[in-house]
Amino acid sequence: MSPLKTLFGVATIGLSLISGLSANEHDYLLEARINERILVFYELNRKEKKELQRFPIAVPVRVAYLPLPLTGEVKKIQINPWWYPTAGTRTAYFKKNGEVLPAVIEPGNPKNAMGKAKIEFQFENLNLPIRIHGTNDPSSIGKRITRGCIRMQNEDILSLIKIIKDKKTQVIFIM
Repeated sequence: MSPLKTLFGVATIGLSLISGLSANEHDYLLEARINERILVFYELNRKEKKELQRFPIAVPVRVAYLPLPLTGEVKKIQINPWWYPTAGTRTAYFKKNGEVLPAVIEPGNPKNAMGKAKIEFQFENLNLPIRIHGTNDPSSIGKRITRGCIRMQNEDILSLIKIIKDKKTQVIFIM
């Protein structure tokens, strides 16, 4: 693979222009391609990035409020996470389903939208609770349906976490 890359139609050398980081500062890169509804998983080295796998994802309905490209790094990984739906999510759930969604939902509860795992980030230019997580609705994968997070099939996020759990991993959300 050539070190000359194209990002948003602009040629870059290696990864130095992706959030100002050189490739050797991170072991992996998760690239969420919103319009394509895929998550591309790369291994990074000093000279290039090597694509390891692509995963289908569910993406946010609205992304206009996000300062894309949105870059950051993985800060926390949780297996069987609790879910703390936002007030906006709880209101939308009530309007759609006619029932109150609890403020805290335990792991394993069918209403827990986090599924089997979640990955939390620290973004460079945003402080919102945007995550990549599993799902309680496998039929949502491949759709523009979420309120901000990226959803993956539970088995996909669990296999991804096995690889990145002790590694330095960068994330970028692009259109």
